[in-house]
Amino acid sequence: MKNILATPFALTAACGVLLTARAAVPPPEQILASDTIAVLAIPDYSRVLESQKSAPYLQLWRDESMRAFREKFVAKFTKEVIEPVERQLGLKIADYLDLARGQITLAFTRNGWNGTAEPLPGFIALIDTREKSELLAKNLAEVRKKLTESGQTLKSERIRDVEFTTLPVEVPDGPKFQLSFGQAGTV
Repeated sequence: MKNILATPFALTAACGVLLTARAAVPPPEQILASDTIAVLAIPDYSRVLESQKSAPYLQLWRDESMRAFREKFVAKFTKEVIEPVERQLGLKIADYLDLARGQITLAFTRNGWNGTAEPLPGFIALIDTREKSELLAKNLAEVRKKLTESGQTLKSERIRDVEFTTLPVEVPDGPKFQLSFGQAGTV
């Protein structure tokens, strides 16, 4: 299990990837903590991607009349969010986007949140990589090595027999969050 991504606020981001060689991925209610307050689960991401190619909202997004807006939005998001995070982590997020194959679960957890600004709810993304598990393991090992060599302070802990590495991330004039990543074999 690995947790990933955070919102543009001070969320704790736990990035989870379920690497399942042979076993079925358990449903979200068996994986997530009891303080989970909202869940969105996609049972088969590959199938959803295929079926969404002709979805109306994607047709609108790709429409020529949206070109100026789309390009401006993507450029600004890339410059202000993606690039600073990539610089700090020393990796390209695009290298990880193709790893999602099976179930994807997005969830918000209470994370000590009581309805006020601090702390904010936690965000968790669990991603089944199926046959890409070896590539993910290799990529995560490289990330840990790069971060350690660059002097980043990493914290490691075990959660349900899965080793997680946590790194505090600060985007200049932007969000502060923790990025935790790890992997599990057959869950």
